[in-house]
Amino acid sequence: MGRSVLLLFGAFAVAGLSWFPMQMNPNFGWPIWLPPTLICLAAAAGSALLTRRHWLVPVASSLGALSAAKIGFAIWWPDDPIAVPWVPIVLTIVPLGAALFASLGTAIGRLWMPRSVHYSKVSIGVLCGIGILCSTVIAGNGTLINQKIRLNRPIAEQRVKALYQAAILAIKDAGEESAQDAAKVRKFYRGPKFNNAEWEGMTRNLMRETASFIRSTLNLRQREVSLSMPCQSNTRSVWDRVYV
Repeated sequence: MGRSVLLLFGAFAVAGLSWFPMQMNPNFGWPIWLPPTLICLAAAAGSALLTRRHWLVPVASSLGALSAAKIGFAIWWPDDPIAVPWVPIVLTIVPLGAALFASLGTAIGRLWMPRSVHYSKVSIGVLCGIGILCSTVIAGNGTLINQKIRLNRPIAEQRVKALYQAAILAIKDAGEESAQDAAKVRKFYRGPKFNNAEWEGMTRNLMRETASFIRSTLNLRQREVSLSMPCQSNTRSVWDRVYV
């Protein structure tokens, strides 16, 4: 009974720890396919050592994933009002998905049916290894984010400059409102590539703010030019010094 309880707790803990990085905001980009994979592996390892009541493994995994999702939303409630209605859906899909993949792992574990101490050590090692991996990722989330920012900064700077130049060309081509249209900005964009989902996201959430900032910047530059013309100043604006 004691070993069974520990194995079920291990399945519960692994499911929660593997899903929790998905809830962290910001996070370094924990792959969406990794939590179900780890839950399946943990369920296989745990159920392989159970002699009965294997159905409790999917239940424990489901409860672990649900607990992680609830704790995550309690700490990082969505800032975007559009995302708030999706919270109940996530709280429904996550435990059901965990139960599904844990059931698959349980079926694999029952077919495995280890008989020796060697396989017992392998199963316990798999559970402990997954738990240590997920705990390390959670604890090192800030460090991983900083590393990712450092690696991506050169590309991000190129994208910002190219987006600014593309928006300027779009405004010149079709007026100020075109800076809010990602399709028109994309027509003139010549920087590192965005995928379609990123362009659509900018259309929904970012282009209006970007266009407003660009318009204000253009107005500022026009005033700077008008002020500099009488004295023929060679001083460039801060924006020019950064992006030209």
